[in-house]
Amino acid sequence: MTNVNNRGFTLLEVMLAVSILAVVSSMVGFALNSTVDLLAATANQKDIYRQARITLDRMRSDLAAAVVDGEVGFVGTKNEINGRQAAGLIFSSMAHLAFDDGRSDKGSTTIAYEVIEDENDPGSFKLLRADTLSVFAEESGEKEAYTLCAGLRSLQLTYWDAEGQKNDSWASKPDEENEQEPVLLPAAVFITLEFWQDSEHKTVIPFRSGVWLPTGSIKEEQDGES
Repeated sequence: MTNVNNRGFTLLEVMLAVSILAVVSSMVGFALNSTVDLLAATANQKDIYRQARITLDRMRSDLAAAVVDGEVGFVGTKNEINGRQAAGLIFSSMAHLAFDDGRSDKGSTTIAYEVIEDENDPGSFKLLRADTLSVFAEESGEKEAYTLCAGLRSLQLTYWDAEGQKNDSWASKPDEENEQEPVLLPAAVFITLEFWQDSEHKTVIPFRSGVWLPTGSIKEEQDGES
């Protein structure tokens, strides 16, 4: 006669097996979440560096091609939004970007940088760039601007004059009462961009660059003399 052992698992053994399974599952889940978070952070950081490179390259090109203009001048303002730097700048340059408007891509253009709040990402800013050829500057309507970068915490511009003095703003405007007054460019402009590194807006990645400008002045001809 064959003896059949019908003994099953005890409650203690079942609970122990379930506990071990739960611990192993938690460890696997934690490892997977960490990997996903790391991949997401890496992708986000890659995008930040790409935006910073494109933005700084564009701003350096615009400023390096700056020209003295008796109509526009060179005006950099120190602005703040929610207690953070949001610098603005308007000037003339030869670095016009032509897209699909069918117009000439050569000639003096008025470039304006403006920092505004990002409606799609509360707590962060985006940098707008407007580019209007001088020959079309008098046309009615708002100047078209496009987003140069997003996810910004702040933008700071610092201006250095020919004597090596540092300024947080620059205001060289045409003087209607004295047309002989020169419109001066700064000797150099230094740019500081801060990008939010995470979606919670807790950590920041800063980027800094600078560019030397062709300094000079302009005097309108009057009575046959310059």
